[in-house]
Amino acid sequence: MPVNTIKEHLEKSGIDTIRPSDEQLEEWGITLHLWNKWVNKKSDPTLPQLYQVADFLKCEPWELIKENDRKSIKL
Repeated sequence: MPVNTIKEHLEKSGIDTIRPSDEQLEEWGITLHLWNKWVNKKSDPTLPQLYQVADFLKCEPWELIKENDRKSIKL
């Protein structure tokens, strides 16, 4: 079960939809489809990707993980 809170972070920031540019997606080695799966909680980014997403969203990586799952994940 995905533990990311990317969608919640976007909503909390008042952003309806945001997506990385095609260049950013290519740099991360992912597709728009995968980005949408992360946002819609169908899958999670890897830890290195989580750091990239956090940088993109200008937040800390731990902010993108459900609070009750943070203890089991070492960033």
